[in-house]
This record gives sequence, structure tokens and C-alpha cells, in this order.
Amino acid sequence: MYIAGIRFAKTINCIIKKIIGELMISEISEIKASELTNGMLGKLVHQKKSFKICAVANISDTVKLVEKYIELYGMSCRVYTENRAAAAAGSLLLGGIGALAAVGLAVHNVVTFNPDYEIGKDLMSNNVNVIYKK
Repeated sequence: MYIAGIRFAKTINCIIKKIIGELMISEISEIKASELTNGMLGKLVHQKKSFKICAVANISDTVKLVEKYIELYGMSCRVYTENRAAAAAGSLLLGGIGALAAVGLAVHNVVTFNPDYEIGKDLMSNNVNVIYKK
């Protein structure tokens, strides 16, 4: 029972951090992908800033570049597709595929537990949200 209570508390803590992180997105500096330089990216990561890269032509390449700079400074990151958890939860109602997706999300979150940065791929808006978590 005690362990279940600890897990519940950690889950609630993660949910609260996620909500706060989403509320803070409006305060995060926005940079157009066409104006982003390697020097600017290195400086943002080194200063442990959160930022949003807008109008990204190739999300995968941009995420790889951001991930490279985060790891260059000895930090860890979790890359995820935004709104994926909500889609997986909705598809749980449909059965098998939704359940597999939910298991995959849970495993991914455990493997990348407590990262320095979270990199959210917003496929709907072609944006990349880079959030410093610690």
C-alpha cells in the first residue's frame, strides 16, 4: 500500500509539472526555424532556457540538432510527440491498439525518467517545443 501511495504521488507530481510546463509555454521565447543558428541554439541550451522553434520545415532534423546540443552539454532529454498521450487514451476505448500505445508511452517515460529537457514535436503546427525541466 505504501509503495502504491508513493507511485500515486509521483504520478500526480508529474502531471502537475506537465500542466505548469504547458502554462509556461506562453512565456517561452519563440524563434523562427529559418532564423535559428547553431550559436543561438548552443547559447539557449547552455543557459538552460526553454524555447519554441516555429515554422519548422523538417521536424526530425530539427529535433536531432536540438538533441545533439543538449547532449553536448552533458544533459539528457526526452523526445515525444505532443498530444500523443491524449490520442492513446482516446483509443483505449477502441481496445488492443490503444492499449499497446499506452504501454509504449509508459515504457518510454520510464526509460527517459527525469530528463533535463523535454523536446515536444507539435506535428499539427510544425513547431518544436524545447522545455527545460530541472
